[in-house]
Amino acid sequence: MSFSTYTARRKLNRLRRSACQLFTSEAMVKAIQKLEIEVEAKRLLVRKDRHLWKDIGERRKVLNWLISYNPLWLRIGLETIFGELISLESNSDALGLAMFILQRLLWNPDIAAQFRHAKVPNLYKD
Repeated sequence: MSFSTYTARRKLNRLRRSACQLFTSEAMVKAIQKLEIEVEAKRLLVRKDRHLWKDIGERRKVLNWLISYNPLWLRIGLETIFGELISLESNSDALGLAMFILQRLLWNPDIAAQFRHAKVPNLYKD
């Protein structure tokens, strides 16, 4: 491993550590708890006319919105929230980030199995 690669990895790991410390800080935990209360009380939800699990166009809009963020900061945020490292070619690997978002954030196989149509592939019930 070259010195520049080592230095880049070290900086990335420092960013990860700082992001995790912020995410688990008392102020952030309180904010997340308030957000969870709003979601559970159904005061914060996805509109009923938006079907993210079956409308590819809606998923594409959300994906484009997320990909517009700086790839490095998007990667750090996703790694922090999901609690795992995202393996990418570089910090500007937008395709790798897009695949992670589509497979982990905008798609859930358990929910898809619950709502899928029994005889028609890729068709989902409301």
